[in-house]
Amino acid sequence: MQNFIGNNIHALRVNKGLSQTEFAKITGVSQSAISAWERGESTPHAQHVQASSKQSPSLFLTIS
Repeated sequence: MQNFIGNNIHALRVNKGLSQTEFAKITGVSQSAISAWERGESTPHAQHVQASSKQSPSLFLTIS
């Protein structure tokens, strides 16, 4: 099974020039949670995605 969500999170984070720690602060989770998402060990809850998009809307603009 492919890790589409984790790969997309990783691409988004790297494209924006953020470390896992910086991205964790924006999303309101721990760095280890970001790492687990990117490895496909877990997936983010909708509440974290929603909170992140409200706090930093530009983060979720299309990746070029």
